[in-house]
Amino acid sequence: MKRNVHDTAQELAVAAEQAERAHDPEDVTQPTDLVPSKRRPQNPSESFSVRIPTDQLKRLRELAEQTHTTPSALMRTWVLERLETNTESHDESVLPDEVAQAVIRIAENTARDFVRTQIRDGRWKAS
Repeated sequence: MKRNVHDTAQELAVAAEQAERAHDPEDVTQPTDLVPSKRRPQNPSESFSVRIPTDQLKRLRELAEQTHTTPSALMRTWVLERLETNTESHDESVLPDEVAQAVIRIAENTARDFVRTQIRDGRWKAS
């Protein structure tokens, strides 16, 4: 089943909303749910370094803050969206479902990072 960017964006919005609703600031036991899984990921990822001009990096950070995410997560989302677009038009070696699943994992990680930031900045209580 092919997914388009709009469908993926909707899934991301739903996942983010569910993560926000699931957090109860009075429940100090919830942050323990943020412990990383010890299972190997089905589709492991790798780090990739990117050089960005300073003025553009400043803009990236501003955009990330506006969207309540990290610059890294925002860049991943953009790259994966571009790969999905190119995959649909040029190359069938990467399946759109795989890209959509990767984007959903990024959204989950972004939501987890958002919760951690809220806890770190004292906006939400932690144990």
